Amino acid sequence: MNKALLVFRLKMSLAIIAILLLGAALTYGVMLWITNGSISGIALVTGLVLMAFFLTLFQWLIGPFLINAMYRAHEIKPDDPTYGWVYDLVADVARLMDLRVRRGSTWPMCHSPPTPSPMEAQ
Repeated sequence: MNKALLVFRLKMSLAIIAILLLGAALTYGVMLWITNGSISGIALVTGLVLMAFFLTLFQWLIGPFLINAMYRAHEIKPDDPTYGWVYDLVADVARLMDLRVRRGSTWPMCHSPPTPSPMEAQ
């Protein structure tokens, strides 16, 4: 396995653990604040479900912006002098896999064409 890939996976694993621990600490702190130090079962479960929902929603909404900011991602054009070869490579793979490349994203997203059902094929 590539050393850079191993380091990347290790960092991502540590980030996941940190996010889970921070989320648990935040949830516990909010539950203590809401219940004035008295944690009942129903309030705890309800609070955990609501907190998980809002944290997931927040991460889903803010995550792409944070990723673009951290990795300085940008759209690669075919005439890019540095990374034009990546565009050509992805376009070739998409063409060989019979996929259409979607435009307007930071990375070419591939969508497969609709496949006919067995009834339509006959």
